Amino acid sequence: MKTLTLHIGLPKTGTTYIQGWLRAKRAALAELGVFVPARDIFPHRVACEFIDDARRAARADVVHIRQTPYAAALADLTGGLQDSRFRQCIVSSEYFFEADPAHVAVLRNAAPDVDIRIIAFLRRQDRIIESGYNQEVKAMGITARVAVGAYQKKLDWLRLFESWAAVFGEAKVTLVNFDTAARAGGVLAEFCRAAGLPADLAVGADDRARNESLPADLLEFKRLANMVAGSGNMDGPVEDFLAAAMAAGIGGPPFRLSPEAARAHLAHYAQSNRTLATRLGYAADQPLFPEQDLQGEAAGADFTGRLPAETLAQLLALHITHAAGLAARIDALERELAALRSP
Repeated sequence: MKTLTLHIGLPKTGTTYIQGWLRAKRAALAELGVFVPARDIFPHRVACEFIDDARRAARADVVHIRQTPYAAALADLTGGLQDSRFRQCIVSSEYFFEADPAHVAVLRNAAPDVDIRIIAFLRRQDRIIESGYNQEVKAMGITARVAVGAYQKKLDWLRLFESWAAVFGEAKVTLVNFDTAARAGGVLAEFCRAAGLPADLAVGADDRARNESLPADLLEFKRLANMVAGSGNMDGPVEDFLAAAMAAGIGGPPFRLSPEAARAHLAHYAQSNRTLATRLGYAADQPLFPEQDLQGEAAGADFTGRLPAETLAQLLALHITHAAGLAARIDALERELAALRSP
């Protein structure tokens, strides 16, 4: 029987990091009998086929992914599952998180006797909101302030677990606590364990695939910059400038909701988190997610509407330095061109 392992994210739980690692290890995994799709977009294209929510399907990222033919992505997956050299196929996409598990079950037809297993990394709900907001400001150009308040069913991990377990069976759904794994420095090691891969594959992994969040002060600078037309593009000059700022050591604490806002939000999921912890075999006094950093032990800030003057001064100094260097390079280039034009 072949195993189709679906890593469904969640977003902002090291998913991009894991996907980069799978890409880098594609040849090594193939030697172990594990197939990874040939093109990076194929897992996302397969997952996006099962997104039924009309509003989500209309967003630019999903529309872009769906420009790749589903038939091509499915053929690649089917080929891997039917190839006698492979015993397992790993497909990683955070878009599965938004898909309907009942529809995803059609992938059982990709090859005879396919056993589908699910891996999901869970993160405390307020941390998901913080990281998601950071990504939207950083890469999608939004200008709104972070919204926290109402219950969101997509952040109810008990509901997520039950929806996938109802289709594939509880024993086939593996949930990994991202917070615990990240603190121990073992996100890849935990992924290997969940996927049944040798642990030594995670040794010496390249961290450059991580999708880093902006610190709180640079995040507010980017939000304000997004208000200027044309500055919200992921690969634009503002992003290059902020990357240079982070490389230069500019940036304060991570972006965090206030403890009051975080507690108010977590209250929506207190009971479901407790129930899920019980379902997963946690001790009666062991919470699904530790909350000690809500007591002030961890550094963090929300600078929305109050960008520190110190950061502005550092960014201005960096800009002046870069502008001076650019001017010098342009001047040298003009002298070289003038020399080439002279007899």
